[in-house]
Amino acid sequence: MVDMRMVLVVEPELAIGNLIAEVLGDDGYQVRLVHDRTTLGKALTTMDPDLLLYAIDRSGGCAVDWCDTAHAIAELSIPIVLMSTEPAWVSSHGSIAYLAKPFELCELLDCVAQHIRPLERAV
Repeated sequence: MVDMRMVLVVEPELAIGNLIAEVLGDDGYQVRLVHDRTTLGKALTTMDPDLLLYAIDRSGGCAVDWCDTAHAIAELSIPIVLMSTEPAWVSSHGSIAYLAKPFELCELLDCVAQHIRPLERAV
């Protein structure tokens, strides 16, 4: 049996989220897509993802208080990759990685492969 690694994607834009989920799924990842912070919190109570891809949209409700969410996620030892069109803002608030929007699909796959939690993690 293959141990599929789980990627939790937070993307408020439905079309972008669906594209990310499709590309990652085609590359062999199990993907759960949520569209806001509330749904993210619920998802984290039922799953243990190997990576969180978090789209930061400072104009919308999804990331208004993302720092609180990121802090809680860090306590769970989930690697976080932030996706945003605002690299200066993201880097000033800290994350393990940053993926600049818009991005090429190969950049997405490379970023996920580089930052996803290894299969050999302790249980």
